[in-house]
Amino acid sequence: MTAAAAALKTNIATVSRRIERAGETLGTPLFHREGGAWSVSTAGRAFISVAEEFESNLRREENNIDKAAGDQVTTIRIAAPPVIISLLLLPALDRLLARDPLLNIVLMNRGQGSGLGEADLVVQTGDRPYAGRLRMHHVGSVGFGAYRFASGTSPDWVALAPEFDRSLPSKLGYQIFGRPPRVRVDHFDHKLAAMKACGFGGILPDIAASAQPGLEPFGNQPRPRLSLDLWYGYHISRVEDAVLQDVTSWLNETMGSESRQPHLMPAARQLGTIETRG
Repeated sequence: MTAAAAALKTNIATVSRRIERAGETLGTPLFHREGGAWSVSTAGRAFISVAEEFESNLRREENNIDKAAGDQVTTIRIAAPPVIISLLLLPALDRLLARDPLLNIVLMNRGQGSGLGEADLVVQTGDRPYAGRLRMHHVGSVGFGAYRFASGTSPDWVALAPEFDRSLPSKLGYQIFGRPPRVRVDHFDHKLAAMKACGFGGILPDIAASAQPGLEPFGNQPRPRLSLDLWYGYHISRVEDAVLQDVTSWLNETMGSESRQPHLMPAARQLGTIETRG
């Protein structure tokens, strides 16, 4: 409810009244309240699916009309984990914007969860996400390992906020370092800064290690490693969205090994930092 109110730029009471009114119009409640939490009803889930389909169709047609006109600004919103935004998307963003001067991009942090939300495209890591009405594309994989700056000697480590503890990279950190993190931060860039300032270790993607001078594998012995598949997806009704397809072509280039490896250090290439499959 709080998130919905923030997205609609209103208050929780207004959102609650609108939901109640919609339920009265349809003759069935869209949500059930259990304790302090809200859960969507069967009818509500069907109604949401219809609304998402309508909105996606509308965006597709608007984008195609604007692109054909050649003089209208279009906006694509991409939700992705902060590490993917920082290390893959932002460094290549200039190439996308240079292709289409009328394209605006909004990059939205999405650490965990599924679905599009307010985004046109979502980028996720891990096992194949539940698709539903989303068309998911496997674009590669990202390797993770334990790293520390060469000047560091501490056995302690830096992790993201507790809500990320169920993620596989965080579990790898507990396995390798054998203790709770000494420092926690909310953002990936802060994690690198804390590791450098404190001399602590941390779990990082190999592409981060290759881009940061002074980072080296943690410890002298071989350590467990992790490889996560990389996916992007969009609503199936947007398949013929010309603007969206321009962006997905850029994503394929950006997150594929042939376009990334020339920018990586030789050590990162030997690690197989990004492996493209299909």
